[in-house]
Amino acid sequence: MRSRSYLRGLLPGAAAVFLLVSGAAVQAQSLVRCTDGGRAYYSDKPCPGQGSTRITTFGPEPARPDYSRHSGSSSRLQKALEHLTRMSAECASLNDAMRTAGARGVGYDTQRELHEEYRRKCSEEESEAHRQAREDERRRRLEARDQRVAQQQERAQASMTLEQCREMGRIVAERKKRFDSMTAGEKGDFERFQANFGERCRGL
Repeated sequence: MRSRSYLRGLLPGAAAVFLLVSGAAVQAQSLVRCTDGGRAYYSDKPCPGQGSTRITTFGPEPARPDYSRHSGSSSRLQKALEHLTRMSAECASLNDAMRTAGARGVGYDTQRELHEEYRRKCSEEESEAHRQAREDERRRRLEARDQRVAQQQERAQASMTLEQCREMGRIVAERKKRFDSMTAGEKGDFERFQANFGERCRGL
């Protein structure tokens, strides 16, 4: 009898604790659309001023699909973050709210609303951002290719110049040995050749 009376005494307090925790969870999962100087963004915290629109209040629904799983691996998430830099502040904020909804315990219905709003407001902007990203990536590949080709040509030119200077140096050393036996014309040709060698191959 004492055990039953004791349990009956605990029930009101336990129910109060349960309601308090449940209420805090629901409150933490409220999503609002705020505006700041004409710029819209989405937050699970109250807006600092006026201009807020509460999308919905929701509870966790673990049995429903989670839209946020589209983010995939960390590398794909990083690409998504880079993609947001090409979009307006409102669409970037909505995309972020949509991607992180599952991790924050957002229910299925609210995630669906976020996706529908994103498609309605940001689909064209996202397409343009993708086009710009593809164009930038193509330009980076072309620039990297041109840089590789230029480096290869520079190495090839340096190798050819070095080989030519080695041959010119061999000729200069050989002609110096018979300089005294050269005619005046040959000596003039040699001196011009030697000057050209010194100018072209200085530092090699």
